[in-house]
Amino acid sequence: MKSTIIMIIVLSSHQCFAQSFTDSRDGKEYRTVTIDSMTWFAQNLNYDVDGSHCYNNDPANCHKYGRLYKWEVALQACPDGWHLSTEYEWQKIEIALGMDFKEIAYRGNRGKDEGGKMKAGGSSGMEILYGGWRRKNGEYRALEANSAFWTSTEADFAHAWHRDVDMGDDLVYRSRVVKSYSLSCRCVENHAVTDVPEQ
Repeated sequence: MKSTIIMIIVLSSHQCFAQSFTDSRDGKEYRTVTIDSMTWFAQNLNYDVDGSHCYNNDPANCHKYGRLYKWEVALQACPDGWHLSTEYEWQKIEIALGMDFKEIAYRGNRGKDEGGKMKAGGSSGMEILYGGWRRKNGEYRALEANSAFWTSTEADFAHAWHRDVDMGDDLVYRSRVVKSYSLSCRCVENHAVTDVPEQ
């Protein structure tokens, strides 16, 4: 009697597909990754525009970590066909990486290991490095310790929602940040999904 071997291949819900994109404005090439039908930059944006900064004003930090942008500048900084990631898109990627739906609207540290999956070498392909951030007064903080990312979603007149990924744990931190701070940006390819009101 002949035996039949049946192979079942289970794909992860956050299976990623790597590509690349070249910004026609300055010729810089970015790795990209597609997760849950959304295509993200897998590197921080590094487009030089007024209102953006290299950490400690060192161009080598821009090359490695991308630039840090004030919120209103970040809204316009992504290339044509792309936009600054929204609160809703961050929630979608967090769920795709395993975060409980009930946690996505919490403030502070959330999840279990989703931040670890986003870090360089993690399973998501997001390749987050610890690029730090800049205060309104020009003080730079947390290089090689923390990465802080804008969303395009306002929390109120003076604040916007953001995400932190920290070297010290594998969680994802969510809170409001003053718009005059300067954080990193991840661009997402334009698609039909729109932002949703903050709960």
